[in-house]
Amino acid sequence: MGCFYFAPYDKLTVHITVARTNGLLKVELERNVLELGRERHLSEQYQKQLNAQSSSHKELVELLKNTQTSIVDDLTKEGGILTRLLTSDNTTKTK
Repeated sequence: MGCFYFAPYDKLTVHITVARTNGLLKVELERNVLELGRERHLSEQYQKQLNAQSSSHKELVELLKNTQTSIVDDLTKEGGILTRLLTSDNTTKTK
C-alpha cells in the first residue's frame, strides 16, 4: 500500500479521456434526442389515428341509432309494413 504518484502526462491522459467521454456522451445524447423526436412524432400520428377512428365510430353509432329509429318508424307508421301485415293477418282470419 503506497502512495500513487501521477506524472504530468497522466493529467493530460485524464484530460483526453474526459474529453473523449464527453464527446461520446454528446453523440449519444444527440442520438437519443433524435430518437425521442421520432417517438414523439409517431405518438402524435397514433393519437391522430385514434381520434379519427373514435370520430368515425361515433358517426357510425349515430348512423345505426338513426337507422334503427327509421326502421321502427317505417314499421309502425300508419299504412306501414307492420300495419299491412297485421291487417292481412286479420283479413285472412275473417275469410
